[in-house]
Amino acid sequence: MADVQTLFSHYRQVKNPNPVFTPREGKKTLPFCRKLMAKAEGFTS
Repeated sequence: MADVQTLFSHYRQVKNPNPVFTPREGKKTLPFCRKLMAKAEGFTS
């Protein structure tokens, strides 16, 4: 069995320069989340 320390000792950061919110099919976005997303628009630009 692999040592737990070995399994989690290597972490690779994934950088996504252009994150896009894509809602899951059949699921609605909560109004609270939509409000937060609207305020966060362009925040990191």
